[in-house]
Amino acid sequence: MSDQAQFIVLCEDLQSQVFIRRALMKRGASSRRIYCEALPSTSGSGAADAYVIKKYPGQVKAFRARNSKASTGLVVHVDADPAQTVPRRHAQLAETLKKSDLPPRGKDEPIAELVPKRNIETWIYSLDSSLLSGLGEAPDENTEYRKLRGHESDCASAAEAFAEHARQHPSPSTAGLVPSLRDGLSEFGRLPK
Repeated sequence: MSDQAQFIVLCEDLQSQVFIRRALMKRGASSRRIYCEALPSTSGSGAADAYVIKKYPGQVKAFRARNSKASTGLVVHVDADPAQTVPRRHAQLAETLKKSDLPPRGKDEPIAELVPKRNIETWIYSLDSSLLSGLGEAPDENTEYRKLRGHESDCASAAEAFAEHARQHPSPSTAGLVPSLRDGLSEFGRLPK
């Protein structure tokens, strides 16, 4: 990934933001070139998923303006909570572009829509064998995994594994049990190198 590429990150929560930043840096992005939008919890904007979906068209528009001048990637995170599916979340994001009279996301456009099914902790536990072994069970998308006990940065090994799997294209052994992770790895591969 070129030090010249810049990235915009729009996500639901601090844990996701830390995970995405760490994955981008592992992939070679300069921390100075990663711009994180305000989190819903800090902006007083209500439900996190609704916040991301509402902000998506404006971020796509800004991204497209920046990308025409400099290599840019947009990373969007929204959970597929129990009531949602991953395809439905992608469809919701596409619908917001249409309602805003913006062209749909292009097939090769460097916009990554990361949609963990149930939440980002599902991916973190699936990618970090030490966390998973502590549970004594295989990962799945129905279990609500607890927040990390320490700090959000404790997801570093999982985020780095995510970046490595996306770069090298072998899915982790847990990806068969967590299909949203496979989708996320593919999405992350859309970003500029």
